[in-house]
Formats: sequence, structure tokens, C-alpha cells
Amino acid sequence: MWAKLLGRGLVEPLDNMGSQPWNEDVLDWLATDLVEHGYDLKQTLSIIATSRAYQMATVHVAPEDEFVFRGPTPRRMTAEQLLDGIGRITGAWQEGAKFAVPKTEKEEQPVRAWRISATPLTRTLGRPAREQVHTQRVNEATTLQALELTNGDDLDAYIKRGAEALAAELVERNTHEIVDTIYIRALQRPPGQTERDAAAALLGDSVSAGHLGDLVWTIAMLPEFQVVY
Repeated sequence: MWAKLLGRGLVEPLDNMGSQPWNEDVLDWLATDLVEHGYDLKQTLSIIATSRAYQMATVHVAPEDEFVFRGPTPRRMTAEQLLDGIGRITGAWQEGAKFAVPKTEKEEQPVRAWRISATPLTRTLGRPAREQVHTQRVNEATTLQALELTNGDDLDAYIKRGAEALAAELVERNTHEIVDTIYIRALQRPPGQTERDAAAALLGDSVSAGHLGDLVWTIAMLPEFQVVY
């Protein structure tokens, strides 16, 4: 849990508990607290997420360095998080091997990516096979991942379907309102003036699903979207 939230475990590698933790006191305290609260993982999650350690600024640590905790390390979103993030922007979510747009929140809840079978896209992005035991995913980007994100049919189809839903949802809004909406959903902030002008030029005067798809893809490729800082 510490590794998932802060990018590096108290013990590394995670499946070698014979290794020396970088802080034995923290590991012992969290383990004791977990037992005392009946193995309530939500309790442990709350402790870590509200800690000063979790709220510190992220730092880059070279793998060969002798580790000293100075803050969380940046980490790329998982395959499931990436697809769910795009679904959050467009409102079109995955369902099995197809994609569906919920009618209302009450009628149909979004289908999160972790609940469906792996696809060539998610496997390329690092999702392991469920029939195998994995304690850690490879976090480094690969050439194959870059090719899949830029030219892959699965991601292209997902974004196109989402762009159609987005076009229907935002049909009454002007270009600047559409750009602001997409940026806030994707990055939790409005665009800067340069970003707003570039996005507006991309969308043009007559906003189409194709142009919306291009904008969603462009933002989804940003490190600000894909990396957890």
C-alpha cells in the first residue's frame, strides 16, 4: 500500500521481505496498527494518505542511489487508471470489449477498467495477466507503449466513441466553454491562455466529434495527465 501511494515500498523489492526496510519503525508501526484494527485496509489507507509523508512534494530518485525518503516518487498511471481517466473526460466508459455511455448515474454506473478482461491495449500498458501472481508492475515507458498510444486501434476507437458522447453532451456550449470543460475534467484546472488558444484553433468554429477526439487524445498524452506527482 505504501508503494502504491508513494511510488516506492518500505521494503524493495516488495516480494523480498528479507530486505532491510528503509525505516523499520514506520513499517512496524503500520503493521501493528493494521493488526490492532482487525486488518482494516481502509484504516491503513487513511493513515498513509493523511500523513505528512504522502503530502510532501514528489522527488526523483535514481534507482542506484542509496534510498533516503525525501517525498513520494512520480509514477505513471496504470493502464486501468489511464482508460478510466479518459472515460472521466468523455463520459463514455468501457463495458466488456465494447464501450457504452451511461444514460444516468442511477440507471447505469460506469464500468471501471479493472473489472473487465485485459485487452491488447491494457496488456501493452503493463496490466499483468490475472492468472499469474505479480507483486509489482513495471513503471517505465516502453517503445511498444508509445506506439500503442499514438497509433493503436483500441485507444483510437475508445477516444472516438467518447468524443461522440462528448459532442452530444456539449452541443449547446461555445468553443471556449468546451475547452475549459475538458481541461478541468482532465487536469483539474482551467487551461492557460496559450493552451486555450491552441485548443480553440484545433476545434475550429464548427466543433465536431473528430476534433474533440483530437483534443482529448492530445491532453491524454500530456505527462501532467499520465503521471501521478
